[in-house]
Amino acid sequence: MLKKKMLKYFIALVLFNVSLFGQDTTDQEEREKIIEEYKQISSRLMNLQQQALSDINVSKQAERFSKNIEKAMIEEDSTLENKIKRRDEIISEFEEADKKGDQTKAFNLQQEYEEITQHLMVHQQKALESNEELRKEGEALENSLYEKMKEIDPEVPKLVARLEELGKQLQGMKEDTKL
Repeated sequence: MLKKKMLKYFIALVLFNVSLFGQDTTDQEEREKIIEEYKQISSRLMNLQQQALSDINVSKQAERFSKNIEKAMIEEDSTLENKIKRRDEIISEFEEADKKGDQTKAFNLQQEYEEITQHLMVHQQKALESNEELRKEGEALENSLYEKMKEIDPEVPKLVARLEELGKQLQGMKEDTKL
């Protein structure tokens, strides 16, 4: 549920940034339609992922992988431990701000969360590149999660393909406005 709330603010940020890309109202209307479909599919996939993670085997596999990758990242750079702790603190602070209706604070916390997450993702990628066993464990988790999601909803492959297609369309629109 928390991730959905954070996604709400992230989507608002995406909508704001995407709406700045062009002045043509026809293009803007098309972008808005694509963004809306993208949000709907993303939300559906996120719900399916949450359902898949409720499976005890997938959940245990995800927890093991998360602990192993954090351990590998911290071994590489001990300062990351503080970033990981801060990210966890932000979740509590975000819930509190959201409860109080403090959208500004919630938005700022969401931005900080995104920045930390992006920073950690760089280190996560390095850990995966340098550790074959960890990479295989991550791939196995992805496969388990994907298969469980497909078991829940056989439309998952189509949804993922459509999401990728919409992402490319949005990226193409963004690049067109730079020309």
